[in-house]
Amino acid sequence: ALQVAVHEQNYEAVATARPDVIVSCIDSRRRCGAVHERNQVFVDAALELGASTFVFISSVGAGDSSDALPGPAKETMKAVMSDKYIAERYLSSKQGLDHLVLRCPPLNDIASDGEVGRPTLTEDPMAYGWITPAGVADLVYGCLSSDRLEMGRTYSAVDQNTIFVTNPLLRP
Repeated sequence: ALQVAVHEQNYEAVATARPDVIVSCIDSRRRCGAVHERNQVFVDAALELGASTFVFISSVGAGDSSDALPGPAKETMKAVMSDKYIAERYLSSKQGLDHLVLRCPPLNDIASDGEVGRPTLTEDPMAYGWITPAGVADLVYGCLSSDRLEMGRTYSAVDQNTIFVTNPLLRP
């Protein structure tokens, strides 16, 4: 795995490694620039250098999952979710690159580092709960080694122990 620091997010970092698979988990700290702009560099590099698969770790709350966020979080996270959705759309618009978008809810960083839980994927954009960082890693690995998963799709990633499907009528 090639970890690229924020200041190194450029074409050369990808060109040097020439990976077959790129997993982008760019955080949304504004001081580092917009997620969609930083992610675009990697999408473009993946296409130009012939990577076969791109996995974008996004957030529950982006795009058609915006109603899954609780009311106060929805307003607070509006700009970040819009930015992530722009990144999702850019990736989806590119032909010739198999891709997946995994929308994660808040990470459960209280769990121990190695705790995986019971991570699962669903196409339901209203799924919400928690997931551990190790659970996200487990799902990414599972996605890349599965022949049953359809590329070009967006999935919500949650832990089965914490999942609930939100009701937009109950969430302001």
